[in-house]
Amino acid sequence: METVILRKDALKKIRQFSKTKYENEEKEVIGFLIGFFREEEIEITDIIIPEQTGDRTYVEVEEEVSLVNALIKSNKKGTNEVCVGYFHSHPGYRAFLSAIDIETQVYWQKVNPRNIALVYDPIHSEVKAFRVEEVEDAFREITVSIKIEN
Repeated sequence: METVILRKDALKKIRQFSKTKYENEEKEVIGFLIGFFREEEIEITDIIIPEQTGDRTYVEVEEEVSLVNALIKSNKKGTNEVCVGYFHSHPGYRAFLSAIDIETQVYWQKVNPRNIALVYDPIHSEVKAFRVEEVEDAFREITVSIKIEN
């Protein structure tokens, strides 16, 4: 099983965005995870925060153009970073995949089977990474190991 390497700077951005949005508006947040697919690792180096709409228990991206533009800009710098998945918050509910999150992750894994979902709970300071697998005509979450590094 692969390991997710989550860079401290990327985690700090996720924490700040999630905490600020919850404290000011009591809303979930969503964003794209940027980094690299390595042989046995997925490295998350940064995040992209798109325009979004939602409430305390639901969030969705309004447009994905920001992801494309950010990746084009990144590639012009020669970093060759790609989108490795998405993150969202569950304020006060712990880090898990809801039924809607599982459906969303099924889509992301159709785009690339290595894409991950990262869930952060700003109240409990809990972060977990997930994939989904099909079991008897249904899908279930699989927790992916995370290492936080500089």
